[in-house]
Amino acid sequence: DVTLEHQAERARSQFVSTISHELRTPMTSIKGYTDLLAAGAVGSVSPQQRRFLEIVRTNTERMIGLVNNLIAVSEMDQGPLQIEPQPVSMAEVIAEAVQAIRGQAGERRLDLVVNLPPDLNPVLGDRSRLRQIMDNLLDNAWRYTPANGRITVWAAAANLDEKSGLPPRCVVVNVRDTGVGVAPEDQDK
Repeated sequence: DVTLEHQAERARSQFVSTISHELRTPMTSIKGYTDLLAAGAVGSVSPQQRRFLEIVRTNTERMIGLVNNLIAVSEMDQGPLQIEPQPVSMAEVIAEAVQAIRGQAGERRLDLVVNLPPDLNPVLGDRSRLRQIMDNLLDNAWRYTPANGRITVWAAAANLDEKSGLPPRCVVVNVRDTGVGVAPEDQDK
């Protein structure tokens, strides 16, 4: 029965959304307390303790990112994706996403190179969705790049209509790594 199937799918989607929101709250708390500990709010912290706290913080941020992805998938299942366009600094979005994976990249001795022009124009977009895209691209890059590899992120302004004389309206972002890549038979997917 299509109606029963539709109700089951809606219940699954609602369950994922509820659980995701419930998981995000304690993870945000863990991250906050980790930051307080690292800042020495309850006493001095040795360099080794600081390094361990950074690993906890980095992995908590990663878990929060995964939960946010679950929430986004759940939202897509519930109807059209809500986009809130506003001027966004892609340089800031890229810098935040790179900072979030810097710890994991360091653990695997990955060379993380970022090339951004100093005058990168803002773009019109949804900041949270753009950050989600960058997080996914960088997560895939560090996950599938072998130890001692390289991840390169660059961005550049792109004017779709070079003859117009108008300022560039787009930013092209590229994430490249020395990982295995996507198999040719899977690239269309």
